[in-house]
Amino acid sequence: MNNILMFIAALFLTVTGTASAQNTVLSPVRSVDELKVMNEKELAREANGICNDIVIHNETANKFLDLGDAEDAGEMFDSSEKGLEYLQRIGLVIRDRHKGKSPAWFKNMTKAYTFDECDAASQAGGFLRK
Repeated sequence: MNNILMFIAALFLTVTGTASAQNTVLSPVRSVDELKVMNEKELAREANGICNDIVIHNETANKFLDLGDAEDAGEMFDSSEKGLEYLQRIGLVIRDRHKGKSPAWFKNMTKAYTFDECDAASQAGGFLRK
């Protein structure tokens, strides 16, 4: 799955061009009100999707750094940061449902650096099947 997602990220950058690919996450960003009407499984899927977006942006940024393109790398890291901010928004809704405490699967999601770690966190919460 990792290779497929990297291919998609590369294709995304090729089609849109590096300059227009920055400052965006690949998933739609929902408001807190929209997130509040989602059930736990939907929130977990949303969190997993943004977790994977963050991984794509970080890996793409590192590829840009390897190519000596610090400007595009910085913009990809900025996009990754925006994804992290959205993941934290999702976390606010999840914590509210768990009486102020984040479930372990969500804590693991916020620490994920790979697609497999994102998926493992979802699976640990019972939201993703192998």
